[in-house]
Amino acid sequence: MSFEYINSQYGVNACVGRRVVAYGEPGTIVRDFGHYIGVVLDTAPHHQPERYHPTDGIVYGEVVEYTPPKLTARKHRAKCNYQEFLDADSGHDFHEWLGINKPDVDYDRNGNCRMYRLGNYRDVSVYGEWKPTKKEAKASYKEKLRKSKEGLNYDF
Repeated sequence: MSFEYINSQYGVNACVGRRVVAYGEPGTIVRDFGHYIGVVLDTAPHHQPERYHPTDGIVYGEVVEYTPPKLTARKHRAKCNYQEFLDADSGHDFHEWLGINKPDVDYDRNGNCRMYRLGNYRDVSVYGEWKPTKKEAKASYKEKLRKSKEGLNYDF
């Protein structure tokens, strides 16, 4: 976190712990994102830093001692996964990046719907029943998915 590029290119004095006002919202610089500064706003102290251009809408203030908030192990793991996803810039949705096969929804002419998931090389296809509401269709899909994972359902 050297901020060398930002400070030399934009003529600012960015560093971890420097107070800023980002588009009218007070916050603290906590990370160097290369071409951007990572700011945690005072209104959201437990959120991940947001990326801001070093000169666009930023007013620099004094340097303070910054201590990141404590995270529980579960929150830390989830935030690490999401931050790794953001840093990877893979072009995928988060569920795809995690390897989750998200279900799709079909609707028929009568307004009924069903949820389904097409299989890939390691999963089988799962189709829920046609139901009048999305909530019921989701319940049907989840039941079929549970049975398929138990190896009890072969009538997809």
